[in-house]
Amino acid sequence: MKGVIVLGNRDLIIWNNSRKNAYGTIKPSLDNLCDSEGNKVILKSAVKLSNLLCAKLEKLGVQYLSTVTPISSVVKDCLYWFGLGLDVTMESAKLLNFTTVLECALKKSDENTELKQRISDRCAFLLGDDYETRVKIHNDISFIYKERSKVVHQGSMIKDKDRNTVNLAGSYAQRVLMKLIQENNRLNGDFSKFICEIDEKKFA
Repeated sequence: MKGVIVLGNRDLIIWNNSRKNAYGTIKPSLDNLCDSEGNKVILKSAVKLSNLLCAKLEKLGVQYLSTVTPISSVVKDCLYWFGLGLDVTMESAKLLNFTTVLECALKKSDENTELKQRISDRCAFLLGDDYETRVKIHNDISFIYKERSKVVHQGSMIKDKDRNTVNLAGSYAQRVLMKLIQENNRLNGDFSKFICEIDEKKFA
């Protein structure tokens, strides 16, 4: 996704270099992206977008994120934290940023208790299509949160040998984020409905 949705000031700019046009922005507009001398700026990360990648993201519905909705706002927050997770070098910081993406995407703002259980359950039902897959995802997320707890509450540092845990967290964060983008148009940007539909799968 990097190079398509630009994280300038946490605003969404959806740019297709193959067609030399922007679908739209939340703010500011693409025309207002200038350097300190007032020259128009085209970000290098955006101009590397290929037709194939753009087509895949269009299929997901990325163009609809230029409309301000509860889901597009959540996506902005997720992209911010995911970008930090990619940029920082410390493994512990990466883990915290990637789990923040999961929390942004899989919980409502007023849900402040039982986070590990909520995120593990919702991630499993969002990404898993069968019982075995859901159990694996649930166990993975529970383990990730166990490691996160060590960092937050014990001040433990993640060693290079434990990098697989961080990579796993980043992978789930990316998958959840892509799923959220995919569901945005169908749900008309309704984040509460997105969460409710996941929870309803438990009783299906």
